[in-house]
Amino acid sequence: MKGRLVGVVMAASVAACSVSHARIERTVVTQYGLFAMENPNVQAAPVTAAGKVYMGQKLPTLITITDRVPRKRGTAFGYQFVVEGEPK
Repeated sequence: MKGRLVGVVMAASVAACSVSHARIERTVVTQYGLFAMENPNVQAAPVTAAGKVYMGQKLPTLITITDRVPRKRGTAFGYQFVVEGEPK
């Protein structure tokens, strides 16, 4: 699963590079799994599958590392990554 996440991040990085003329050297997944968000703020995002995104006041907190998402309402799965290159 970690390999698939890196592939998704790399694809997104290449797309961003062609738009902004940034030089992306690599991306590194630092955390992945189930996260908790404190006080999420819901914002409309019509181009997403759910039609909305949740923006937290603070960074999400990693609860547990896993590549499986339980079928439970309110579950937040995600990953954090670092992009290395220019501009910083």
